[in-house]
Amino acid sequence: MLEFNKKEAAFDGCIEDALQELKVMSVTDEDYSTAVENLKRLYEADRIRKQAEADRLPSPDGMLAAGTNLLGIALILKYEELGVLTSKALGFVSRVKL
Repeated sequence: MLEFNKKEAAFDGCIEDALQELKVMSVTDEDYSTAVENLKRLYEADRIRKQAEADRLPSPDGMLAAGTNLLGIALILKYEELGVLTSKALGFVSRVKL
């Protein structure tokens, strides 16, 4: 997590520097359009980095499905301990689809 904070701080610092540079420049300056393009690239790279970070985390739906499957398995095992279940217990557990 510390690594992400360093990357975020680096992107934020570069974006702030680019914005400060644009404030000093005149709109008619030759380098202004280049600086604007660089700022667009920084924002796009930051957006891609944030999206990649979000994609690494498991979805809440997946976590809920995993939790309910584990609860179901625990209930089946407890029932089998108390009374014999004649059918296949694992048939009740849903399969994970990736």
